[in-house]
Amino acid sequence: MREISHTIFLLLNKKGGKIISMSMRAIVLTSDNHNWLLKGYMYQWKKYNNGIDKVTIAGFTEPKFDLSENFTFYSIGKFEDYPSNKWSNAIINLLNCVPDDILFIMLEDYWLARNINTSAVRSCYNYMLNNADIARMDLTNDRLNGGMPKDIGCIDTIDIIESNKDTSYNSSMQASLWKKDALLSILIENESPWEFKLNGNSRLANLPYRVCGTRQNPVLYQIMVTNGLFNEGNKDTYPYRRLSEKDMQELNEKGYTKE
Repeated sequence: MREISHTIFLLLNKKGGKIISMSMRAIVLTSDNHNWLLKGYMYQWKKYNNGIDKVTIAGFTEPKFDLSENFTFYSIGKFEDYPSNKWSNAIINLLNCVPDDILFIMLEDYWLARNINTSAVRSCYNYMLNNADIARMDLTNDRLNGGMPKDIGCIDTIDIIESNKDTSYNSSMQASLWKKDALLSILIENESPWEFKLNGNSRLANLPYRVCGTRQNPVLYQIMVTNGLFNEGNKDTYPYRRLSEKDMQELNEKGYTKE
């Protein structure tokens, strides 16, 4: 399987005032059953992304429709080779083909609800570079509302919090920066995403890694699919998050809300 090429961010190094290059990959996970959701995902991404120029869609069968500019597709393999109980096998195979150490991972039904705070994402990335024991940096409010996190410092204008090791869903696949090696260390073959959410959490708790997040919620989105069904008003998230009426009207008019 071929290796995925690098994606590069340019960031101003405050200490020396020089431009340094840092590799950060945005990966969107999808499956053949959910490829149709990519149209809405890309539409919202184009509207609300303001600095992450390259995105890799990782799935199985390449969509028959054109991808937006700056999006590329990477096939993990044949869809029929990866039923839901082998979800983890697909992710392991994908990660083993990615050269980057830190990955920005999202799912195809995470449709952006406002501008990405790109500066905050970069700050979080930089924080992970300087703290090798951080496995995951949550870019949503997932860890902020998951248990009783503690404040551990700040970087630029971003307040950093740390999740307790025994907090549920520390291995959640909500939009996050992941250390590739840490994620690989808690993935085992032949697990479904639901099994990984629970079992991966236990494995992560037994390793010398930390899970962190922010108080600023750099990436805000609505989860568009609940229990396999498209849901325009997803009330399963806390706090409740929903796309604006204008966004939903545009998405409906373009036919992106129907398979």
